[in-house]
Amino acid sequence: RARGAVALMEHAADGSGVVALSSGELLETSAALASLLGTQPGCTVRLDDFVMPADRPALHRLQQDSTRGFLGSAVLAIQVSGGGQRPGGDKSDQWCQDSRVIAYEVSGAEMKFCLQLLGDPWPLTMNAPESSLKDDAAVALKAEAIALEQKVGELFAMEEQNAEMMKDGQQHQQQKQEQQHQQEQQTQQQQKQEHLKQQQKQQPQQQQ
Repeated sequence: RARGAVALMEHAADGSGVVALSSGELLETSAALASLLGTQPGCTVRLDDFVMPADRPALHRLQQDSTRGFLGSAVLAIQVSGGGQRPGGDKSDQWCQDSRVIAYEVSGAEMKFCLQLLGDPWPLTMNAPESSLKDDAAVALKAEAIALEQKVGELFAMEEQNAEMMKDGQQHQQQKQEQQHQQEQQTQQQQKQEHLKQQQKQQPQQQQ
């Protein structure tokens, strides 16, 4: 069963491995993952060495959740090697790519995971900022989201203001109609009173 799960991870994902939850050290890597990361046999490496700095907290949360028995996943930007370069070395052959890291089993202090690549990779250059192009795009998207949220808030405020104006207009129109109705009633009452006065004046004349 365990061999079947490993084989499934190998064929259904772009790589798999085992990480120590306490230290983050990569204890085992599949051939596909080792090729993707550019690791060499016998080298001690940590999984978060290959994760862009902005995404490392998400990886650490995934590991912490795994220690409590909650298996999940996280989308991370990882450095993938085109020429076997390690992170921190010459980045001219380094590429970055979004990936989904899925924790599928916890055994003692070890977390087994598989990795699925998402989208297309982008190159990292010598002069690239440490935050990576993905982080810049995330900042831009966040700014757009904030601007959109503000715009939506303004639209809601305008709708509420228009609704209040319409409500005030309706109330004003209703008050005007009520005033007209009261004036009509007063006019009718005055006309009735005038008519009664006329009748009272005519009665003595008829008696004579």
